[in-house]
Amino acid sequence: MTAKELTTLAHKNQFEEIFEHSPYAIFIHDYERILDVNVAFLELYGYESKDEIIGKAPISTLVAPEDIESFKNATETAHSTSATLIPSVRLKKKNQDFFSAEAHISAISSDDGALFQVYSVDVTKSIEAQKETLEKGREYRRLFNNSLDGIYKSTPAGRFVDVNSALVQMLGYDSEEELLAIDIKTELYFKIEDRRIMAAHEEDQYPLKRKDGSAIWVEDHSYYERDEKGNILFHHGILRDVTSKLEKKNELEELLSVMESQNKKLQNFAHIISHNIRSHSSNLTALVQFMEDEASPDAKERFFDMIKTSTMKLEETIRNLNEIITIQNSNKPKELRNLREEVDNTFKILSGNIIASKIAVKIDIPKDLQVKVIPAYLDSILLNIVSNSIKYRSNERDSFIEIRARIDEECTLITVSDNGIGIDLCKHRKKLFGMYETFHTNDDSRGFGLYITKNQIESMGGKIEVESTLDVGTSVSIYLKN
Repeated sequence: MTAKELTTLAHKNQFEEIFEHSPYAIFIHDYERILDVNVAFLELYGYESKDEIIGKAPISTLVAPEDIESFKNATETAHSTSATLIPSVRLKKKNQDFFSAEAHISAISSDDGALFQVYSVDVTKSIEAQKETLEKGREYRRLFNNSLDGIYKSTPAGRFVDVNSALVQMLGYDSEEELLAIDIKTELYFKIEDRRIMAAHEEDQYPLKRKDGSAIWVEDHSYYERDEKGNILFHHGILRDVTSKLEKKNELEELLSVMESQNKKLQNFAHIISHNIRSHSSNLTALVQFMEDEASPDAKERFFDMIKTSTMKLEETIRNLNEIITIQNSNKPKELRNLREEVDNTFKILSGNIIASKIAVKIDIPKDLQVKVIPAYLDSILLNIVSNSIKYRSNERDSFIEIRARIDEECTLITVSDNGIGIDLCKHRKKLFGMYETFHTNDDSRGFGLYITKNQIESMGGKIEVESTLDVGTSVSIYLKN
């Protein structure tokens, strides 16, 4: 044999070796018939021997009818370019089962004419996995887009890369594109420092700034996506609007606080009833017993006068307690009143005492200031406080009463100041608004005015504060909700 023949033989033997032992299923055809197959082909296609298919089976034996045309076109392409790839073609096994395959077709030279070698790889599982991944992706997008909660993906630099329509609506933006364009750190947080503090304390509820500048409280469920070195790539999260939930929680806490306050008042009221009425009752019982034991008409007359006085005091006590009950259970509607007119009316009612006592009066209240109150309560409050300033004036100096008012966003503050004899708050502060608590020796002091005034103010949702210095004067501050 010549050197050329030997070389050709060596190449042929090498090709046959690679062909037979290739892990890929290979078959050779000449456009019409299957001319050769390797061992991997027999395993993949389910044939027991080469004799079952070589020289007998046409191409249509292996290729699905719907893919025959594209397979032949790919073969023609390989003929002119030496090789081509079909990413997905349906091939058929001996048992007629179809599977998806990736086919590499290459033209090989032969003395018998054009031959083609086809490497076929089963990609059924890969395609199914791709389909499953694609379907999962579609399902995720459906959930993403239809979720009632806001869903986002953002970068460590503070930019959104993906948001759903619920988040767009929640934050008051007009489109996803508009929200994607914002700087999260400066346009979404009121104070980024607050967010860091809450994150450090593992709190998942915090306020965000909507497009119009209003606040919305959200509950954040999030996690970081990191690379293999632990660096943060993205921040994924779900935001739920809990503004209404927190408002209801605050309302409930406020209601519980009111209930607790009312309960304390009820306990105090029960104690007052028990103490005061029991005192009157035991006193009346004793007087009646003494009266029965006395034979002298004069003595009986004296005890009868004592009983009359005691019953009058009992009636007064019951009347006072009834007034407190009326205030605490009042459902009277509030009305708008001009505060300056109400104050002027109070000073007119007390003008006789003011003139007789030579008290200077100063009123600093805007003429158009309106307050929403229960009118009868406002009259009583002003009368009680101004009357106290007159009653407890100092005889050592010229007296004055000054009443001022100002309004802010939440309340109207009314302040009544005087330079009277004052109260020793170090000694009496805790008892200041107690029932029947008196701090001076005046004969007409009943210790009931401040108690009633406090109840009336609180029943309208306000509060009262008193500052006083002995022999200097007193300042009473009344806060009424707007």
